[in-house]
Amino acid sequence: MDWNRKSPLIEEIYTESKTGRQENNEDAIYQGTHFVAVIDGATSKTKAVLDGKTGGQLCAQQIMDTIHDLDENITGEAAVSQIYMDLKEMAKLRGLEQKGIHCCASAVIFSCARREIWAIGDCQYMIDGQHYTNSKSIDRIMSEARVAAIYMLLQKGITEEQLLQHDHSREIIFPLLQEQKYLENSKAPYGYPVFNCHTQPDFIIQKVPDRCRIVLASDGYPFLRESLAESERELSELLKEDPLCYKKYCSTKGLQAGNISFDDRSYIRFSLGEFK
Repeated sequence: MDWNRKSPLIEEIYTESKTGRQENNEDAIYQGTHFVAVIDGATSKTKAVLDGKTGGQLCAQQIMDTIHDLDENITGEAAVSQIYMDLKEMAKLRGLEQKGIHCCASAVIFSCARREIWAIGDCQYMIDGQHYTNSKSIDRIMSEARVAAIYMLLQKGITEEQLLQHDHSREIIFPLLQEQKYLENSKAPYGYPVFNCHTQPDFIIQKVPDRCRIVLASDGYPFLRESLAESERELSELLKEDPLCYKKYCSTKGLQAGNISFDDRSYIRFSLGEFK
């Protein structure tokens, strides 16, 4: 085994839209010589689009473009600042606010030169099998509110099958989901870090060993595992056992008719070395 390789050796990579149509995917994966990243564009809360792209897609693409142009030795602080400034400029030039488009994304970025992972928002990662998350307390509250709404609706006589066709429970919490943007990068209770076009986020720096395997993923994998096959199997079992995502796994959204999952998902595994 040659552990002297500086750039990551990609072992598995996969991204998929919840609809099964790539043009709808608000996730993105960046893989380059100096950086690897998973970006999770936030699910749009409006129907507003620009050139057919949602705010989450526009945000993810701009983050990818900025990462591509970053100096390989840049610090995490400087990189996050540059991404924010580019997002702010993009939003201004394209008039996103005037068009009613909210640009927002989480990301987890690996710097090869610095041997660091920079985590912004609620993407997740693994280092040699150790799982790290940065879940938001507001997501837990919103998820619990939706679960409570589901039980109310079930008691009312609406069936799970009907909710899979039309998720009334998400409609109940949707006004709060729309207002949640005011907590982005806020120091107030329930505030949370995220890339957007208005404020610069805090982020986590995680040092990694010179010899290790790393998985970066979006939260479309509710049970992240060390291989793509295992992660996919866990997701498949969840969608069979709890498609509404309110018993085995609580979420602000569940599987809807015509979709293949409850959320977009992205996974990349790589090693800091080369197998021979």
